[in-house]
Amino acid sequence: MRCAEECLLRQESPTATAPVTSAWVAIEQPGPWQADALKPGNSRMPEKISKAIGGWTDVKVVFIRSRHRHKAKTRRLFVANVMPDKRWLMSAELIKIEQVLDLDAAAIAEGIKPGWLQERITPVTLVCTNGKRDICCALAGRKLINDLESRGEAAWESTHFGGHRFAPNRLTLPDGRMYSGFDDSKYRGASGFTRIQQAAECKIRAAHGFDDLTCSEPEEVSSDQWVVQVMREDFLEEVKVYRRKRGLAVESCGKEPVDGYEYFAV
Repeated sequence: MRCAEECLLRQESPTATAPVTSAWVAIEQPGPWQADALKPGNSRMPEKISKAIGGWTDVKVVFIRSRHRHKAKTRRLFVANVMPDKRWLMSAELIKIEQVLDLDAAAIAEGIKPGWLQERITPVTLVCTNGKRDICCALAGRKLINDLESRGEAAWESTHFGGHRFAPNRLTLPDGRMYSGFDDSKYRGASGFTRIQQAAECKIRAAHGFDDLTCSEPEEVSSDQWVVQVMREDFLEEVKVYRRKRGLAVESCGKEPVDGYEYFAV
């Protein structure tokens, strides 16, 4: 049984499981990807580029590709800061892939826009299809892309986001929101928030339908309990967030079950 099927049987909630980061960098890299695609030799990316971006710790980097760009002579680049008080998206058409080395990952994480990129108004959707990392992503991810394109929505295939068992996984930029499944009902959280904040935001979002929420820094009540203020214009609500052990779960196909935590709000 695949990990995504087991996850459904356990009825595991995807709430507050989005990866946490200040910013995303998505680099077009056609061709096959191995499990750890960013590692030198695991894609057709030149080794010196893979080594350089592999050292970026301030942003999350993914490779992307599109079935509609096999003959493209340029590489698409998307850079997004997903922090709630910033949230911007910029892009470029790279003539040479070495241009990505001009990016300052630390500055991007701080919210400083790369001056040589162009502002982008239209959001970008990425869907993990990295089957070498987990077959669930390939099977469900490509089906989701087909579904999106049948509705006239553009989407890029992407390398691993995290959370194979929730496949298909979809990331939207610049809001940094992540979803599992084939619609918006299974919301994993906004990657610009911590997991504690994600739990609080998910609760208020589900209750009121707000998409423009911000969260205060969590106030620790105990080692497994926090209070978070979730707010928007003319709205503020205090939310209690708890952490508990979720029990053993298979997080990836072919791997042994591991223990972990889940965050939930009341």
